[in-house]
Amino acid sequence: MPKMHTEAPGRRALLEAAIRLAANGRCINSLGLRELAREAGLNPNTFYRHFTSMEEMGLVMIEECAEQMHGPLRALRQSVAASLPLQPGEWGPQQAERGRQVSEATVKMYFDHALANQQVLMVGLRELHGPSPRLRAAVQTIMQRQSRELAEDMASLGLLPKELPAAVLLSLASMISRNLFYQALDLIGAPEQYPQLHRSAVDQIVMLCTGAAFLQATGGLDAPAGPPD
Repeated sequence: MPKMHTEAPGRRALLEAAIRLAANGRCINSLGLRELAREAGLNPNTFYRHFTSMEEMGLVMIEECAEQMHGPLRALRQSVAASLPLQPGEWGPQQAERGRQVSEATVKMYFDHALANQQVLMVGLRELHGPSPRLRAAVQTIMQRQSRELAEDMASLGLLPKELPAAVLLSLASMISRNLFYQALDLIGAPEQYPQLHRSAVDQIVMLCTGAAFLQATGGLDAPAGPPD
């Protein structure tokens, strides 16, 4: 797991040991202090120099994982879109193709990150459905933040019709983000299928976006009644 900032070696050793242990089918809160310290090669007392509880350590782990993708994904979308100048006019085939190329680059970065951080992704999935309300909420908050950022980028980069209601855009971004998360898990289980899974993920994004644009143009799209997540 790449370092996000300069930190005490013991803290990093504990986080990485927790990821290894939890990736084998455990929830963070189920880890024992002595078990974790032994895996990290540290004295058990070292834990409390850095964390107050296993749950706090889990929150740090989840947030660090999210931050690794937060800036790079947005920068990539903006860079690819900037390299494909948009001609003025109504949303149409040119904008759709531009959206496809942005999607291809985004999915590739997401998938590559998932393969390089398989254990962290598995821990995130487990905590999303795990017994700790705080850790579940942390994962859900991160997924919602990713959806909001994707919705903002799709609007600002002209990847969808500007007339699309904000609530619909956010709902669409939420579906894309959630699908991508589970498609990355499929990839971890079958990395040899990378080309097919990448193409399928991009096709799904394009179909969702094209469908939303068509419904907006024909007046058949209603804003969601509630929040997307």
